[in-house]
Amino acid sequence: MPRRLAVALVAAFAGAALWVGAGTAVAGGVGAGIPTVDQHRAGAVRLRAVDPARRVSVSITLRHDGRGLLARISGRTVRSAPLRAIVRRHGATDADIRAIVRWARAHGLHARVGSLRTRVIVSGPAGRMSRAFGVPLHHYRARSGRMYVAAPAPAPVPVPPAITGPATGVAGLGLVPTPTHVTPTVQPPPGITPEPVSSKHGCAAKPSIDLTPFGLGTPMTPLGMAQAYGFDGIGAGAAYPPQTIAILEINQNYDPADLALIQQHCRFGAGSAPVTVRAVNMPGAQTNIATGGNGEADLDAQLVASLAPAGTSVVVINVSPDSPSPFSDFLEQAAALPNLTVVSMSYGFSEMAQEMGDMVPPEDFTQANTHGQALVASGVSIFASSGDQGSMGPPANVCASNFPTYGLPGYASVNWPASAPGVTAVGGTMWNTPARTTTDEQVWNENGAVTHMPWACVLAGGGGGQSAIFPRPAWQVGAGAAIPGSKRLVPDVTMLAGQPGYFTLSGGNVSTSEGTSASAPLLASAILRINAERLAAGRKAVGYLNPLLYGPLAGAIQDVTVGNNDIFNNGICCTAGPGFDMASGLGAPNIGQWPALIP
Repeated sequence: MPRRLAVALVAAFAGAALWVGAGTAVAGGVGAGIPTVDQHRAGAVRLRAVDPARRVSVSITLRHDGRGLLARISGRTVRSAPLRAIVRRHGATDADIRAIVRWARAHGLHARVGSLRTRVIVSGPAGRMSRAFGVPLHHYRARSGRMYVAAPAPAPVPVPPAITGPATGVAGLGLVPTPTHVTPTVQPPPGITPEPVSSKHGCAAKPSIDLTPFGLGTPMTPLGMAQAYGFDGIGAGAAYPPQTIAILEINQNYDPADLALIQQHCRFGAGSAPVTVRAVNMPGAQTNIATGGNGEADLDAQLVASLAPAGTSVVVINVSPDSPSPFSDFLEQAAALPNLTVVSMSYGFSEMAQEMGDMVPPEDFTQANTHGQALVASGVSIFASSGDQGSMGPPANVCASNFPTYGLPGYASVNWPASAPGVTAVGGTMWNTPARTTTDEQVWNENGAVTHMPWACVLAGGGGGQSAIFPRPAWQVGAGAAIPGSKRLVPDVTMLAGQPGYFTLSGGNVSTSEGTSASAPLLASAILRINAERLAAGRKAVGYLNPLLYGPLAGAIQDVTVGNNDIFNNGICCTAGPGFDMASGLGAPNIGQWPALIP
């Protein structure tokens, strides 16, 4: 395969972090023993005080039955119920909600209750917000150049005494994580004319497209991916009951012209009529699709729109990175969609990351974990990319300028939300030939074959490892019995992320994409197709996949035993081998066998 000139990684949040206060040790698994980090704003420059009239917002976590909600999805079977019933049973009480709303209004602030009744979004002028929370607010500039409004270090903004009890945490008034805008495509080398899609009318009938003359290799078509994993004959009919998939994007939007072209040329089978795709732009999110920074959205939308069964509504939700809790915004918006069965998220950040020394409290993703658990308990399947930065940070003093892209130097770290127990974490493999075989599929690790990466270290590989935060779920205990520790293990399964790559379109021209940004929506698309046949037969959607993966589906997953995702060769984590491991999870799915095995 020819050398690639550029590869894009999963669109990673450059900045969200696990909060580690002074004297706090990070516990658990491979991440145990990581040095204490006590730099809420180390290296950041405090600028002027915030204009008192400037509008700011926070997301306040409400007291709710989080333990009961987690218990619904922690066993080997799921106690599912309609979302409305779950919200009523596990959400905050009316009295607690009224207490927060009254407090906000008393301070001249606007309060909006989250649809899943586990948070209240409070907004208003900075002067009033500062008085309400008892903290001054200033503009800061991080080492990365990121400008943000925050309260002073060293701690997260505390819950005001007047609402302690009904409120349990505050997200916001700190560094808001910013997504890394990368384009997950490999473009032709300079001096070579891009190939238009008009020359690729056979996409719907070919498993791969030869782009070797353009330096792009032989990437797989949607048909080729479905054939490789055995689901091309599933959900391939011309009509099915409606279902919806929600796709997360952050300050990105897909190109409608490219989307229409790939549906025209690459959808296959009886159900080849275009599915419905629409964008939902949340307040504050950028909507300009001509900036060149929308490669993640193009990849996600094109792949799902090419593979989703007839009757599917694909909703691409574009969230603002300036929200105090962007993932919660997305999940609440997704929860409101009719016929929601699947969620796909190709964004994530290291559990132990920081943006150039600026620590961020975990309340933003604590809130999102609750929202995700509620959706899973209601019968929705959630998939997340395991990340493209491998399992280990770089050796000490190597590539330090790119932390947190690759995690804490010298230590293992997994990506959130892939590490959340309610999410199916999808890692990456690569093939030696443009056709998947059990002998040549191995863990994605291109540390010697990639140049011109968006990051200086020029390395890419599938994420994996052991969480420092979440306990090991019951359904994973048996599979991970040989792995020391008691925390959640990532990934759960793996699918193609590296070579030969994915056929995509960019500006009407062919290109190649790589990354677990593709493997997560690929599995999500397969579950949509399984759902289509189940719904047509009067059965429920698949729902929470993880207990099934480690239960009745375990025998329909091909073990991946070759390769590792230790892209810096630290020698600590993680190598593939027989059985479950933190490089390939259970292995690569043989999805054609799944419908008969899913209860």
